[in-house]
Amino acid sequence: MIDIRTEQLLPVRDVPAYLESRGLGKRVAQKSVQRWIHRGSDGAKLEAIRIGGMLVTSREALQRWVEAQSRALEATEVPHAARQAPRPTHPISTRTHEETTRILTDHRLMPTELDSCLEGLKGLQGSARDHVAGVLFRAGFRTCSDVRKLGREGLRQLAGIGPRSVPVVELLWTALGERGAEESAT
Repeated sequence: MIDIRTEQLLPVRDVPAYLESRGLGKRVAQKSVQRWIHRGSDGAKLEAIRIGGMLVTSREALQRWVEAQSRALEATEVPHAARQAPRPTHPISTRTHEETTRILTDHRLMPTELDSCLEGLKGLQGSARDHVAGVLFRAGFRTCSDVRKLGREGLRQLAGIGPRSVPVVELLWTALGERGAEESAT
């Protein structure tokens, strides 16, 4: 209970400014102070009395309220080791390396073998090369051998391969032929 003879009274409307002046971060809303008085927080209510038409608390009452909240927090605080999430009792299915690689490749987060072939093409604008890479990827091609199976004319007929993409397709086809010859020789 607030003792008006010994405690430093503080109008409730001034509590937000008082707390802010104490270096407690951003300003507390007046509604929060009203809630602390009427409903409490963490089981502790802020003491307040009405003098005439003014609702007042005290600096000491604020201190008691903060201490009560701290005690409530300490009582419910769990040691760090106990805070860790419990281990599930059922086994967790984990993705295999192949599944993970496929997912990363499907979302274009991991380059494919075909991307490596296209990166090796010299003298091309990046945007044209990237466009052809996207067209081939959307068509389901991931490796150089996939593209070889389609053939030069098949590449040219793919939806999205336009006049600007033809030089890229030609260079890619030449590079694939050279790479195929190297693979055959080994």
